[in-house]
Amino acid sequence: MSNPENLDLTEDRGFVLQVGILYGAVCVPKAWSDDKILAFIDREVGAAGTTLGWALSEPDPDVADGEVRVQCPDEDSRVHVLFNC
Repeated sequence: MSNPENLDLTEDRGFVLQVGILYGAVCVPKAWSDDKILAFIDREVGAAGTTLGWALSEPDPDVADGEVRVQCPDEDSRVHVLFNC
C-alpha cells in the first residue's frame, strides 16, 4: 500500500487503494468478514451501477497465486482484497 500519508494502519478501518470502472482494491483488517468488506466498499466507493453490484473477486490462479486476500506489505494485521462487478 505504501503509506505516504502516515495513516494509522492499526486502526479498525478500511482504505480504498484503487477503483476502476469494473474493479478495485481495498486494504482492510484481516479480521473483517466478507460482508463487512462489501459494506465498506458500497459505502466508500458507491454503487457499482450494475445489476449484481460489487463482489469480492473469485480466486484466480494467475492473480496473486489464487489468493483473494493478500498480505498488506505495510502492516501484518491487514490484507488487500480485490473486488469487481
